[in-house]
Amino acid sequence: MNSMSVTVESQGEATFTKTNETQKRFLQIHLTNGGSEDQPVTVKYYFFGRDIGGKETMVLRDGKLDVTVKSHWTETVKSEPASEVVTKAVRGKTGTTPAKGKRIVGYGVRVLQNGNVLTDYFSEPSLKDNVGGDR
Repeated sequence: MNSMSVTVESQGEATFTKTNETQKRFLQIHLTNGGSEDQPVTVKYYFFGRDIGGKETMVLRDGKLDVTVKSHWTETVKSEPASEVVTKAVRGKTGTTPAKGKRIVGYGVRVLQNGNVLTDYFSEPSLKDNVGGDR
């Protein structure tokens, strides 16, 4: 019986200049073990994004953390940060330079034990399709 649950908070900031927009995000991942035994797990996390003007969603950054969650306990871990910069479109004397870069559009977390998914959370359910099975 699976007694592991996960909640995820996305935190970060966006900064704006005349020519750029920078997004920085990280995840606070709360793992709760409702079982009577400690559980060693692997936490895989993903940040998803899109090219400016594009429709295809891709994994921008991923990572993994190995952690043991004590019985009847909630352990909190933090992902490495993800950062993306968008250069705004610029109109000049010789024409317009289009905007370029990628935007962070979502995130996901998958908790595994011995290669099996115990639980997961994705900010948008369709994002799960970008990571397949037990990636």
